[in-house]
Amino acid sequence: MTEATKSQQPETAESNLTSEQVSHYLANHPEFFEEHRGILNSLSIPHIGSGQSTSLIERQVASLRNDNAKLTQRLNSLIENARTNDQLFDKTKSLLLALVAANTAIQVRDRIEAAMHEDFGSACCRLWLIDNSADLPGEILLSEQEIRNKAERLITPNQPFCGLLKEEECSLLFTDQAGLVGSAAVMPLRVGDHLVGVLAIANQDRNYYRDNMDTSLLTFIGDVAAAIIDRLTGY
Repeated sequence: MTEATKSQQPETAESNLTSEQVSHYLANHPEFFEEHRGILNSLSIPHIGSGQSTSLIERQVASLRNDNAKLTQRLNSLIENARTNDQLFDKTKSLLLALVAANTAIQVRDRIEAAMHEDFGSACCRLWLIDNSADLPGEILLSEQEIRNKAERLITPNQPFCGLLKEEECSLLFTDQAGLVGSAAVMPLRVGDHLVGVLAIANQDRNYYRDNMDTSLLTFIGDVAAAIIDRLTGY
C-alpha cells in the first residue's frame, strides 16, 4: 500500500458516512463534545430567517431561554388559576353559609340572586319555586306545568343547561330582565325526583355559558339550595 493510498483512506471512509450514522453515533455518545470541546465551539447553525450563523452554544442558550420563558408563563398561569379558584371558593362558601342561615324561601331567593349578581358577576339571576305551597308569595312561583310547556328541555336533564335560550324560555325565566340575557345556565332544583325550583343565571356574553363547560360548582350550589328550600317549604 502506497503512502498516497494511505492518505486517501480516511477521506474515503469519511465520505461514506451518512448524516443518520453521525446522528446515531452522537446520540449514543453524549460525552463526545465534552471530550472534544474545540469542535463544539467551532460548530455553527444557520439562524432561521436571517441567513446568519450562530454557534451551537449560543443556539442552546437561546433554546434554554425560550424554554424558561414558556415554563415561567405556564407557572404564572397556574398561579393565576389557583388565585381564581381560591376566590371562587371564598365566594361560594359565603353564599352557602348565608343560605344555611336563611329562615324563609324568600331569603334563599334574595341571597342567591344578590350573590350571583354582586359576587359572581352575572347579568341577572332568578330563582323560581314550584307553586306547591300556598304560603309562598306569587312573585317567586312558577307552575311545573308552565315550565314543562315552555321550557321542558331546560329541566329534563339532571344537570344544568348551559347555552342560548329561546325567546319564550328567556321571557319565562327572566321576565323584565330578558333583554340582559346573552347566554344562560338553567338548573332544575330537585330533591330526589321531586322538582322544587329552577335557578336561572344569565350573562350578557352569548359565548359565556356553553354546553361543554364545567358545571360542577353550579350543580353543587343548586343541590344545596334545593335541600334548603325543601326543608323550609316542606314540599
